Amino acid sequence: MVEPIDTASPTASDTVSRLPNEITPNTSPRSPDGDLPDESERIPEDPVSEKSSAPEDDEIPLHVPANAEVSEGDEPRAAAADAEADFEALEFGPWGTFEDLREEPEGVEDWGTTPVPILVPEITVVWPQPYAPELAEAMASSGPDGIEPDRIVRELPALWHILTDAVHQVGFGCLTRESVRWGSGSWQLLPMPRHSLTGSVLKPDDLDVRLRRSGWLQDLQVIADTLVRAAVGRWPTNPIDAMALVDSTAGDIAPGLDAVVDLLLSRTLEPGDVHALLELHRVLARTDRNPMEFRSFRETMVGSGKASGSVADNEDLAWSMSTGTAQTCLALMDGITGDHDGSGRRAVLAAMAAVRSSWESGKLEPAATIAVADGEVCARASDGGATAIFAHLLHDGRGQLASVGDSAAWQLRPDDQIRPKRYQAWRLTPVHTEYAENLRVDPDATRGRSALTRHLGGAAHRPFTLRFGLTPGDLLVLVSDGAAVSEEPGQWFGNVLTELAGGRIQAGRPVGPGLAADLVIRAERLGGLDNATALVIETDWARPEAAVRADTEEDHR
Repeated sequence: MVEPIDTASPTASDTVSRLPNEITPNTSPRSPDGDLPDESERIPEDPVSEKSSAPEDDEIPLHVPANAEVSEGDEPRAAAADAEADFEALEFGPWGTFEDLREEPEGVEDWGTTPVPILVPEITVVWPQPYAPELAEAMASSGPDGIEPDRIVRELPALWHILTDAVHQVGFGCLTRESVRWGSGSWQLLPMPRHSLTGSVLKPDDLDVRLRRSGWLQDLQVIADTLVRAAVGRWPTNPIDAMALVDSTAGDIAPGLDAVVDLLLSRTLEPGDVHALLELHRVLARTDRNPMEFRSFRETMVGSGKASGSVADNEDLAWSMSTGTAQTCLALMDGITGDHDGSGRRAVLAAMAAVRSSWESGKLEPAATIAVADGEVCARASDGGATAIFAHLLHDGRGQLASVGDSAAWQLRPDDQIRPKRYQAWRLTPVHTEYAENLRVDPDATRGRSALTRHLGGAAHRPFTLRFGLTPGDLLVLVSDGAAVSEEPGQWFGNVLTELAGGRIQAGRPVGPGLAADLVIRAERLGGLDNATALVIETDWARPEAAVRADTEEDHR
C-alpha cells in the first residue's frame, strides 16, 4: 500500500514514483449534503503500488514541483511548503470547471508533466426530451404542470414504483436534489448515472456491492429533502432539521407527510425495497364510513418539577362530551401563567365554562368555539391565557378541529383493524411559537420556543382548522406540551406514540387508557418540569345495541 506522506517531517524513503498524469479515482460516496459517509460505510482504497525504496537521483517526490529550488539540509520541507502554497493560491471557478488549473503556476516550467492534485472533468449532459418542473415549482403552479399540496401524499405510491425502476436501471446513489419532478399529472425522476474515468456509463452491476446501501440511503434522503422543501419552502440542512420542519408545520402541510419523511430518513429500508413505503400509504389511505363509537381516556399530572403544593399548580384541563346529536366534543387547554400566580388556571376554567355552555346549546363548530373561549378569557381572566385544541367528531368518522398554541393533536392508525400489531402516527396540528415561525426560513433558529404567537387571551383571531377522517381502530391523541417532551435532540414524538401504543398491544393490555397513563408517567420520568395531560380517544365499530348517551365530565384536577 502507498503510505501517506508526512509533509511535516518527510524522509527520502517517503517518495513514490508515478507516471505523469496517473490518476487514482476516489469512489467514496457522498450524501446529498456533500458529507462523506460513516466510517463503517467507506470503501477502502485499492492498492496502487508498494512503498518505494530510496529514490534515484532523477526521481522527485510526488508533491514537489519539478523545478522547485530548495536549500541544502531542508530540501523536503521547503519543497512541500512551496507546493502547498501554489495549491492554496488557486481560485476554483463554478462546479465542473477548472480554468485556473489550466494556467501554469509560477515557477513550474513543464506543466504538461506535473500531475494535478485534483483533476475535475468537464461534463455535458444532454437529455433526450424536455423534462418536467421541479416539485417545488409544480406546487407553486396552478397550471397543467401544477400539483395541489394536499395531493402529494396520495400520489406518492407512483413515485415509489418509479424509484425502484430508476435504481435498477441506473444504480443506487443516482439522485440529486434536482431529480424529483412533477408535470402533466405524473412524477418524473432524472437519475444521473455514474461514469468511469473514460466517460462510459457504469452499469448497476459494475458498482461495488458495498456502495449500494450508502447510495440507497442517499437517494431516500434526496426524496425526503425534496418533499420537505416543496411543502415548507426551504431545503433542510440535515435529517433532524427535516423532521423539525415537518413536525412544526404539521397540518399546514399534507397530513401524513411527516410520517413519510420519518420513514425515508429512518435508515431501515433495505436497498431497492419500498414495501414499507407502500404499506404506509395503505394505512394513510384507509377510509371507513360505518357507524363508530368513541371512548375517551384522560390522565393529568402536575409534575414534580413544577409542584408547589397549591391547587393552582396544574393549569392543564382536558374535557369530553357526547351529545344526543351523535357528536363527541373534545377540549384540551394548557394555561399560560406567571410564577405560580394561578392566572393560567383561572383562564382555562373561565374558557371551559363558556365552551361547555356553547356546546350544550348546539354550537359545536371548533373555530367558533375558539372565539367563544378567547372572548371569555379576555373578559374574566385577562391576566392569563391558554393554548387550546377543540374538536368534534361525527359517528361516521368525520372530524373537525381548531387549535392555537403549542398543544398537539395526533392521529394513530393500526396496521390491521382486527388484529393490530403496530401503529402509524402523524401530527394534525402545527406549532404556534416564534421558534416555529423562524425555523421555516432559518435553520439556525433557537429562540422563542416558549413564545406563543397564537393563544387564548387576545391572540386567537387566526386559529388553525382542519377536517380529518377516523376509521375503526384509530386513536386520536391530544397532549399538552408537558406530555410531549423529548428524551433526546431530534426525537420525533410520533415514534414515541407508536412505541408506547405498540407496547400495549404486545403486552395484551388496553391501548387507549394505557397510552394516556404512559404519557404522563413518561413526562414525570423525564423530569416532571411541566404539567402533563393526555386525552386519548379510541374508535371502534358501533355496537348495534349501543345508544348514544349524554355524558358530560370535567377535569379540574
